[in-house]
Amino acid sequence: MQRELKTLVELLLTSTPSELEIQSSENTVIVKSRKRQLNIIVTRGLSAQLTAILLYLYELTGDIFKYYLTSTRRLQELRDYVNVEISVCVVDCDVDTRIFTSLLGLLVGDLSYSLERAVNIATLLVATSREASTVRELQSQSLPETNYLKYQESLSRLASYLRRLELGVQSSSETSRLLDLANRVVSGEVSRAEVLRDIFTREGFVDVYFASRVLGVCPQSARDTITELYERVWSRSGVLILAPGILGVLLKRIIPRESLVELP
Repeated sequence: MQRELKTLVELLLTSTPSELEIQSSENTVIVKSRKRQLNIIVTRGLSAQLTAILLYLYELTGDIFKYYLTSTRRLQELRDYVNVEISVCVVDCDVDTRIFTSLLGLLVGDLSYSLERAVNIATLLVATSREASTVRELQSQSLPETNYLKYQESLSRLASYLRRLELGVQSSSETSRLLDLANRVVSGEVSRAEVLRDIFTREGFVDVYFASRVLGVCPQSARDTITELYERVWSRSGVLILAPGILGVLLKRIIPRESLVELP
């Protein structure tokens, strides 16, 4: 039945509601695709075994957490198509993701930002913090030509992030407050990652867990992190793993194809 479940999830993620006819009973879900002339029958017990990898290592995304809101919406649509239970795994074994989740919690929980605005602001704050750290590091060194060029490029990116941040807030005082907030998160003075769990729970996701807490000590590399999660958690419970398409290349080398479905 795992194959039928995988086909079902792929169909639901790549179809519009008008292209599908869904019939459900106490024990089964029948999905009919008008476009593909395909009928899939899945027992409701199996349809509950889904886990989504929603946030991931910054180095692999190119544009920080670009797919965060899109992936969340697709998961909500999937849950609404049929009565599935979806758990969310936040792979927070890198510094940037931990900073992002804490900032998101502070912006939504303490400053009452909307989730979409909080994602955009937190993204810029992570990028700003990253570039500011690079600038400070290079300023403390003697600068041969190659490092000087790197310094200039980093300084230019930092200025760009700050301009975008100023455009996204109401005043310079709010910009200063946000930068101070980011500094406090980076220095470890404050952490509100648990708010992210509350947000997902309110949206109907069954469980939200953080990789760093599951593993205790995170491996050094992205590959080792995912491998250890799979071996210790997912392979034992037979879950179907959903992940944004940007992760597909890496995950297909680690997780069996029959267990992996990419989000559009």
